[in-house]
Amino acid sequence: MVNSARLTLGYMYFELSSYKTSIKYLADIAPDFFDYPSALLTIGWSAFKLQDYQRAISSLTNLVQTYPQFQNLEEAHFVLGHCYLRLGYYDFAIREYDKIIAATPGTEEYSTLVQQTQQSLAQRESEWSSLKADLAVLQSKLVAGVGVRPVNGAMDSTRSDHFQAARSNRETLLKPVQDQSQVVEGALQAVAVLRSKLEKAEVQKKWRSYAEYGRVRALYLKGIGIR
Repeated sequence: MVNSARLTLGYMYFELSSYKTSIKYLADIAPDFFDYPSALLTIGWSAFKLQDYQRAISSLTNLVQTYPQFQNLEEAHFVLGHCYLRLGYYDFAIREYDKIIAATPGTEEYSTLVQQTQQSLAQRESEWSSLKADLAVLQSKLVAGVGVRPVNGAMDSTRSDHFQAARSNRETLLKPVQDQSQVVEGALQAVAVLRSKLEKAEVQKKWRSYAEYGRVRALYLKGIGIR
């Protein structure tokens, strides 16, 4: 809870442009905290804003080397590239931008990926709707099949047989209802995965565009010999 509070305060002070205070809170977060990579990224951004490029590079290098599966890794490489750019280390900057470009889809690949994902998403949502309708029908049958219940604990043999049949029917229907519920849950999870992929592709497209611009700028500055 303390680490979560520090992270929140770090974010808040960053948004308020109080970068030193942001770093103060974020630097106190324990390395074993589940969202520690986000703290390293925000420290990197804050140090970059303060033009403390060495600290930014230290934090971000720790991030990309220790957490290669971090969801915002492209952003970390981008800030690293900008730090090297400001320091005049153009080859290092280009290397960071190239990592983003290599890891993200190009315009044509992106369009294909988005189209395929949207088609799969539409198919999954259609399947989910159909399964949900089937489940509703089964539930209706289940309710209708409850039958006549005993009154005050007593019933004649005919009503008893009817009740037992209804109860058996209810148990028979219960199994497919449970099965369908699991299928629906699986479909929902598949939809969530597809949406996540689509959102990731959108983010990657943005950082690739930034990286391509940064690379061109680094090549230009390197060519004219500006440090």
